[in-house]
Amino acid sequence: MTDPHAAAVFAEFSRIGLVPDTIGAPLIATGFTRRSLIDWLQRIPTGVGADDLRRRLALHAQEALARAEAAGASAEDDPQRVDPTPAEGEVQWWPTTLVLDAGIQVMAEEWDPIGVWIDSVPPEDLGEYTLGLFWPLLHRWSRADPLEPTTVMIAALEGSLGLRESPKIHRRYLAARLREVVARTALPVREAGPSAESTMVSVGSDDAGPSRREPDAVCDRCRTFGTIARVTTKSEPPRVVRFCARCWREVRSRYMSDDRDPLADAPFESEPTSVASRSWDDVVDFVRLVLNARQDPVRGAEITTDLLSQLATEIATEAGDMDGPMPDEIDHFLREYAPAP
Repeated sequence: MTDPHAAAVFAEFSRIGLVPDTIGAPLIATGFTRRSLIDWLQRIPTGVGADDLRRRLALHAQEALARAEAAGASAEDDPQRVDPTPAEGEVQWWPTTLVLDAGIQVMAEEWDPIGVWIDSVPPEDLGEYTLGLFWPLLHRWSRADPLEPTTVMIAALEGSLGLRESPKIHRRYLAARLREVVARTALPVREAGPSAESTMVSVGSDDAGPSRREPDAVCDRCRTFGTIARVTTKSEPPRVVRFCARCWREVRSRYMSDDRDPLADAPFESEPTSVASRSWDDVVDFVRLVLNARQDPVRGAEITTDLLSQLATEIATEAGDMDGPMPDEIDHFLREYAPAP
């Protein structure tokens, strides 16, 4: 164990009476930052034992989740926030740089405060993962449970990274903390085009400005008119590159895949990027990901009919501005899950 912080945490575990070699699964500490976990452990008497430590961690998780859920709900109702109740068609789909940076800080500090569970995740990738987790929190149409979609997405992310899935209370806590970040940050004034202070990600509408289908825009790859997707760097200022439908089909896997190779013919290669598109291919991939998750013996129960209905409603609302006709696969999904008008 080379991380000094993780070594200090395990030294406290040993002092309390938990033998690290007896831990059969990653021990998850919910509701802590790295610094607060050390402080909390140091207040536990020596030798109380592993069972007492686990009981204390479970109780702390419950209390932390309750606080985070209440804080987010309260902040969303704050009348001082900018545009707290946007009209239909004015939904904020992407986090501003301020929101994204705060979200990355939450995930960096609170996803694995012990410091050994996600040590294989490159720090430079954390921003991209966090960016995606904000999507259902910023798409603020009414939901019975605003935290459930992000909770499910965190499980899917952990699975894609080859990590043993964290307990649902831990994933829900992280979703609540990200919701609190959104709720406590004033929403930006919407502009006609991409702002130098914001970063985009979505499949579908991502702002109240121009559609992702831009007939007068030029594809930065082949220089033809008419684009359906754009990729934005998280740089200062952000840089945007647009793609037509044909070019997007050829390059999308390199931007959308977790194991993508550097894009030799891209206007930029090394900076973190985010994606917004009007491609049905992206919608099909996302729907397949959600439906396939139902087969997972652990996550399957979380893919509820209500969650699928919410997703179907969102897709149906944006269908008129997608590129080309709706695929049969999506049409079947909507007929099965979208609520009757």
